[in-house]
Amino acid sequence: MEDHTEHKKLLKPIPVSTKADQVEEQVLQYLRLGNFKPGDTIPKEEELSKALHVSRPVIREALSRLRMFGMIDSRKRRGAILRQPDLFSAMERVLMPNMLSNATRRDIFELRLVLEIGIADLLFLRKKPEDLLALEKIVADEQILLEKDRTPENILLLIENDLAFHGKIYQISGNKMLQSLQRIIIPTIKHVIDHQFKMDPLSYGKITHFQLLELLKQGNPEKFREAMREHLTYHFEQLSV
Repeated sequence: MEDHTEHKKLLKPIPVSTKADQVEEQVLQYLRLGNFKPGDTIPKEEELSKALHVSRPVIREALSRLRMFGMIDSRKRRGAILRQPDLFSAMERVLMPNMLSNATRRDIFELRLVLEIGIADLLFLRKKPEDLLALEKIVADEQILLEKDRTPENILLLIENDLAFHGKIYQISGNKMLQSLQRIIIPTIKHVIDHQFKMDPLSYGKITHFQLLELLKQGNPEKFREAMREHLTYHFEQLSV
């Protein structure tokens, strides 16, 4: 059993009336100042309750939030231990487009636009032949859909195809954080694109996915970045509407 006596001085008592979020902040401050690392145990509920002068249910609620964020885990005979947090796991659980305001959905979509314009250098650094083959398949499927009438069903398929192309771009980047973030914001992206296609189903970018793919094969990061900006022009124009 680890001795937490040395770290207890970092925990300052707080009033009983303080909410669980303030307890949570105290615990996080304690972990930061105590230089804890993944795998270390943290004080038990009883110890924290005494140190902070609050009830165990309040401590339990604060710790449950840390569990939700993947920061701590309970182990038999060891109590709670620190984990390397999955930074986006909690966001993925709660980020539902229908529960977000128009302003928040807009902010998330703007984040997507900025990321995809800035991703060019990573793509040219890490692209592989099999990645280009996967994009060729997506582009070929898209071409078949574009030759069909824009029925509601085909519009949905085009949206799925669009998400598949851009999702592959994030995958090629090789950046796990970007991939996790893209996975989380996909529902919001889909919500916004679906709305835009319904409003103007004939708008599909000034630079096509085919042209982006050709630049990825033979171009350079700067040309790809400019082309991606052009590809997303329609979405940028909608931001000022």
